[in-house]
Amino acid sequence: MKIVTNTIEHQLKPYLDESYQEMVQRLVGDLGENQVGDAKSVLLVAGLGNDVIVISAQDETYRVWIGNSFPDIAPFRVTKEGEAFLDLATVKKLTVDSVSGSVRHATTTISTTGPTDNVDVNNIDILFVDSGSNNVTIGAFINGRNGQILHVVRTSTTNTAKLEHNEGTGNQNIFLNKEADHTLDRYGGWVLICDGSNWYERGYSADALLIE
Repeated sequence: MKIVTNTIEHQLKPYLDESYQEMVQRLVGDLGENQVGDAKSVLLVAGLGNDVIVISAQDETYRVWIGNSFPDIAPFRVTKEGEAFLDLATVKKLTVDSVSGSVRHATTTISTTGPTDNVDVNNIDILFVDSGSNNVTIGAFINGRNGQILHVVRTSTTNTAKLEHNEGTGNQNIFLNKEADHTLDRYGGWVLICDGSNWYERGYSADALLIE
């Protein structure tokens, strides 16, 4: 563990990688030697690069970050207000007694005509389908994980949105309740669940469904 101040930073600089030097310079700035004991100037650093753990009283936004020398792109980071970010985290066991505020799900949007047989849903909870300019057809997904739930939501009433049933694409195919392609011509959507290999329909907006 190192306590980095302006004086110590200059002593260590020849031995640090470039990204770490930039991070130290940005955080330490022009601290004077007489500020070593000042709690507001303390920067605790363990490791380098993507193996770094930092506790900082200097950064304008973050107080703790792990996994990257730069806090704004570190996979784990905590702001001075106590807001925590865990990017690409896998939580094996989690018990939540209550949630204050709202839960924000990861989203992405598709607007390609298709059929698109490789829609990437890695760490995605909600897939918005924008058919405002053209019909949108989805034949399969990639990077879905076992137990992942995907909400496919249409955001336009122009043109149509379609899911293709068991297209045999070689990617993660979609298996629908009616064992046929489904097309939405208005607002609505589907709920799909992945088993790691394919996706299975759990539910849909029945009043807005056309079966082809």
